[in-house]
Amino acid sequence: GLGWGLLGAAPMVLLFLGLSQLPLGPLQQISKFTDEVIYPLLEPCTLVDLLGIPLLAGLGEEMLFRGVLQGAFARYLPGLVALGLASVLFGVLHAVTLTYALLATLMGVWLGLLWIWTDNLLVPAVTHAAYDFVLLLWLLRGPGRPAEASADEVAAPEQPD
Repeated sequence: GLGWGLLGAAPMVLLFLGLSQLPLGPLQQISKFTDEVIYPLLEPCTLVDLLGIPLLAGLGEEMLFRGVLQGAFARYLPGLVALGLASVLFGVLHAVTLTYALLATLMGVWLGLLWIWTDNLLVPAVTHAAYDFVLLLWLLRGPGRPAEASADEVAAPEQPD
């Protein structure tokens, strides 16, 4: 499950990296939200924090959206309808912008399909956690950092007393 979960994160990471290079208006809204809200909130986090947050989110959210909701919907509805409902709920509850909600819905579909294909909740949980971890590293420690954060670190040399 761990290996499949890590492998399952690759398409999501590649999609994120590809979309992050596109200067489209709706994607810029997500970037602005990230720079103004997410970065200041999580910037003080240590590497251990940045690992713990995705692990807890990946496990908790997948237990809820796949294990509970998609599983319960599948008892009463066809599998693809159950997948769709759980994915839409996943997207709605991640709706910082309309575009982000749509992207989260698509990711919910992917995570739900991984669960269906493998019949192992660990797979989407690891996929979700691995994706979130890579994303947090990219946004907080890597090239996805806000421009002013990078500029602040290259401040003018200190003036002698």
